[in-house]
Amino acid sequence: MLKEEKDYIIELKKGNFSAFDHIFSSYKERLYSFAVGYLKATKDAEELVQEVFVKVWENREMLDESKSFNSYLFTISKNMILNYFRKRANEQAYIDYLKQNTRLT
Repeated sequence: MLKEEKDYIIELKKGNFSAFDHIFSSYKERLYSFAVGYLKATKDAEELVQEVFVKVWENREMLDESKSFNSYLFTISKNMILNYFRKRANEQAYIDYLKQNTRLT
């Protein structure tokens, strides 16, 4: 991690929105590309990037500037993508169950 990035993380931990904006601008495209690669839907990828940064803001005080922020962001993204697919699989299973066990009259 660059020294400059560590400084932004320290400022982000303090609630500095300018630091947050800088970090968002630095990572949004990479996270978006990562998400689109798995989700194959631009709208879903955009939402995921927003959700990742909401989590970053909400948990900013727990950030550790000595660790890789890049790894932190992509781990959050990966976990959110996995949760997305789990949710979709559960929804589909429920739809299939309803189709099999209900009759429209």
